[in-house]
Amino acid sequence: MHDKVRPGDRLRISPPRNNFSVASEANHALLLAGGIGITPIFSIAQALSDAGRDFRLHYFAQSTAHFAFKSVLSAAPFATRTEFHPGCSPSETTQRLDALLATVEDEADTTVYACGPAPFLEVILARTSSWPKFRVRYERFSNAGAADQSSNDGFHVELAKKGATYWVQADESIVDVLRANGIEVDTACEEGVCGTCITKLLAGEVDHKDLVLSEVEQRDSLTICVSRAKGGKITIDL
Repeated sequence: MHDKVRPGDRLRISPPRNNFSVASEANHALLLAGGIGITPIFSIAQALSDAGRDFRLHYFAQSTAHFAFKSVLSAAPFATRTEFHPGCSPSETTQRLDALLATVEDEADTTVYACGPAPFLEVILARTSSWPKFRVRYERFSNAGAADQSSNDGFHVELAKKGATYWVQADESIVDVLRANGIEVDTACEEGVCGTCITKLLAGEVDHKDLVLSEVEQRDSLTICVSRAKGGKITIDL
């Protein structure tokens, strides 16, 4: 964009896509942000505040100087609902997250929203692993598992509408193979975190490697940028 876009150019963009939405059914919210993970969490806090809903925001950062939106979060209407946690060690962070989550564990009407570095999220997901999945919503910066090809096997992908079948090698994605055969598909992150390339599954079993589809959605959909076939073949709605 820096090289090619000029004032007055018309750009074609997609509609906004939200994979980290606010639950409409919950009465209370616990917001947990680590570092730059405050970006989506702050938006959620604004939405909850505008709707007059109850929430508490806990913000962890390397130091006081690393808190984004600090002046806004330190003023009304957020000041009484926000607690800052500067300079915590990994063990201190774990202890504080454990304690915060323990306070709402038995509150079925409280939803947890979390975003931050991988270790930060892993603590939260481990602590809430036995909770109903709908009570914990989170967003990752990236999908580390998408780059791991150690368990990859080659497979066939059948395109139902085009009547064509292609072989996807262990070091290729479905998107790679489609593009090599002149078939363009919409993608964005190509890490299985944005949902742009979600495609309907018609037949076969999928090795899901995305971080965006729910367990229910994975039954009949897949992200063709990272997910693969189990059993040698899948058929998709392309």
